[in-house]
Amino acid sequence: MEKRILISLHRQGMDAPGENKYLKMLKDLAVYRGYSVDTAETEQDTVEKAASQEYSHCVLEANLGRPGSADVSPTIKIYSMMKQRIDAGLTKFVAVSGNEEAVRAVRKAGIPAEEKSTLIPKFVEFLREQSL
Repeated sequence: MEKRILISLHRQGMDAPGENKYLKMLKDLAVYRGYSVDTAETEQDTVEKAASQEYSHCVLEANLGRPGSADVSPTIKIYSMMKQRIDAGLTKFVAVSGNEEAVRAVRKAGIPAEEKSTLIPKFVEFLREQSL
């Protein structure tokens, strides 16, 4: 199976226009580990990519497009789109957020989630875990 990851994160307040430092850092780590990487910053772009491609891994902003909010409806929608592959062990999925309420809401919905502050060391391990 091709190692292909979708990383979908909105820009942070500290990012300059057209820049997404956290997304770039995760993308660079994934490329270094041999992954083909697709990125997105909006719910619409993420839905389109998730519908048109099969991914071995997906990292998704828990409150995508809603910075600071605990509204995790985009994550629930995209997770549902990928659920069959996730349940079959073909796709690894994790939602991330700097908002603790959003992380709790995603976990309450039964979706794996991590706080951004703890993600980087876990991300490398996430990439090592093979989806079959």
